[in-house]
Amino acid sequence: MDGLKQCEKGHFFEDNLDSCPHCPKGSAKADEKKTQIQGGQPKNDTTKTEIFGGGVNQEGETEVKRNDSNKKEPSFDPLKTTISSPTPTSDNGETAKVSRRKLKGWIVTYDIADYGVDFKIVEGRNSIGQKASNDITVDDTEVSGMHAVLLCKNDKFMISDEMSTNGTFVNGEELQPRAPFNLNDGDKIKVGHTEFLFKTSF
Repeated sequence: MDGLKQCEKGHFFEDNLDSCPHCPKGSAKADEKKTQIQGGQPKNDTTKTEIFGGGVNQEGETEVKRNDSNKKEPSFDPLKTTISSPTPTSDNGETAKVSRRKLKGWIVTYDIADYGVDFKIVEGRNSIGQKASNDITVDDTEVSGMHAVLLCKNDKFMISDEMSTNGTFVNGEELQPRAPFNLNDGDKIKVGHTEFLFKTSF
C-alpha cells in the first residue's frame, strides 16, 4: 500500500503523518509501562525496576516479585535476629571441628584494670602468656610469650611454669620449671607484674 504507514497496533494511516491518528496520544508510553508491570521485556532500560505479577499467597494477598539488575535484595527477614559465626578452617583449608569445653573456674586480676579483669578456666589445658595465640593473653612486658599452663583434669587443678624468663609464683613461692603444682580455690598466681586470684566454679 503506497503512501500508507502501519502503527504498532496495526492501524494504517497516511505516511505524511508523524503518529497514528487512531491511537490515543501517549499510548506508546502507557503500553511500555503496562508491558513492564505485566512481565514483558523492557526496552533496553537497565535503570528501571521490573515488577512481575506473582501468585496469590495463603492469606489472599497478591505477591509481587521484584527484579532489579542493579540491586540485590537481601535474603533474610529484617524482623528476625540471626546470630551466626564463621565456620572455622584448619591450616589445610578443611573445615575444623569446634569443641566446647566445660567452664571450671576463673582467674581474676585488678592489676590490668582498676575495675578488674577475669579469664575463664575451662576443662583441659589453658595456656597463659603474652602471645595472642594463648588461651589467656596477659599484656605485661615481664610475661613470656608462652609463660605457664593451667590444667584442669578430673576436677583437679595444676599449674606449671613453661620455662618462662621471670618465673611463675603461687602464694609467693616460685615454681620449678615444668613441675606441676596443685592449685586450690583462693590461691594467688603471679606472672610478671600481674597477680591473679584463682577461683573454682564448684
